[in-house]
Amino acid sequence: MTRYSSSQSSRSHRRPRRTQQTKSRRISSIESPRSGRWIAIGGPAYRDLLRLGYTDSELKRGGVQRRKRAQRRYSSTAGRSRPSRAQRRSRISRASKSSTRGRGRGSRSRGWGKAAPRRGRPRHSLMKKCGKKCFLLPEHEGFPVCASLESSRRSGSGSCDIDCRGVQAAYVRARQYGYKNVAKAARKLYDEKCK
Repeated sequence: MTRYSSSQSSRSHRRPRRTQQTKSRRISSIESPRSGRWIAIGGPAYRDLLRLGYTDSELKRGGVQRRKRAQRRYSSTAGRSRPSRAQRRSRISRASKSSTRGRGRGSRSRGWGKAAPRRGRPRHSLMKKCGKKCFLLPEHEGFPVCASLESSRRSGSGSCDIDCRGVQAAYVRARQYGYKNVAKAARKLYDEKCK
C-alpha cells in the first residue's frame, strides 16, 4: 500500500475538472456552401468542408452569412419574467373557450369506457335481457351500444336504451378495425337516434 506524501493528494488519479473556457466559448454557425444547412463552426461538418479544400476565411466570410442568434422571449433584462405554469394553463383554457371550433376529440363518447359492458358475464346478461338490438355484431356480442346493466342501474336510466356514446365508440372502433358493415350501421343508428 502506497502512502501519499503531503505534496501528493489522493485525488491525483482522478480526471481533471473542465475549465471555464469550454462553457464560455461561443459557438456560432454558418450556412454550408454544399448543403445549405446551418453548421457549427468547428463542428464535424465544418471540418469536412476544410478537408474538401475550403479555407477557413472562405467559409467564414466568402459569401456565407453568419446566422443571428435568436433572442430569448423572456430575458431578465427585458423586465418580463416567464409566466408561471398556472398562468400559461389559464391562458390556454381561455383561448380554447373563446374559440369557435366544435367539440374536442372524444367528447361524443366521453364516459363510455366506464359504462360499456365488459366481455363475458356483463355482455351475456345484456344479450339475455335486451336481445340483439344492443349489439352491432350480435353473433360475437361485439360492438355494444347499450350501457351495461350494472351502470344503467346506478344511473337510473332504462337498462335497454341505446347509448349515443356507445354508438359513437362502435363507429370509431369499426372504422379502426375495418368492419365496414358495422361502421355503416353505427353511422345510420347515430343519425337516427342521436342527432
